Amino acid sequence: MGKSILTSVVVPTCTTGSLISIMTGILKLICVGTSRRDFHCLTEQSRGFLVSTVLNTFVLEECQRVLKPGGTLRLVLPDAELYLTAYSEIVRGGSQLALPYAEGDGVDGLYSPILSVNRIFRAHGHRMMYDFDLIEKLLERKGFVEVRREAFQTGRDPRLLVDSKLRAIESFYAEASKRSD
Repeated sequence: MGKSILTSVVVPTCTTGSLISIMTGILKLICVGTSRRDFHCLTEQSRGFLVSTVLNTFVLEECQRVLKPGGTLRLVLPDAELYLTAYSEIVRGGSQLALPYAEGDGVDGLYSPILSVNRIFRAHGHRMMYDFDLIEKLLERKGFVEVRREAFQTGRDPRLLVDSKLRAIESFYAEASKRSD
């Protein structure tokens, strides 16, 4: 098989100009839109999706709609459980570890771990934070099967393992399949 070329395009029919990367039958939604109409441009069935950074429940519905039977959905999202657990341990004095990327979270020369929590909850267009428990329930409710937690650079479909090493320390990974009929 030839070398895959990852092409990033702004799809003009999407109302927000969401960035979509197309890679040999894989759609990589890097920064997804904010309403269902942003996804009317996705009509081709795909073997896999990688959704990272921002997720809404309608995105899961749209991925379910255009994903081929047996196709894989890979989610890479900020890990709310990691941040909340670490925050709790730090403020209780049980940990001296810093939260991921905390060095840039100061305000007026001051730092508190809650600033890191606020950054991850509010930065990059996040509207909600997830943990694996909630993602598993949402995916199953939307009709996905074989939901499982994955790790950085591990998963069902090697073509979807284009994870950013910079985000590995603060993300959680989940995969699910569209039911094969």
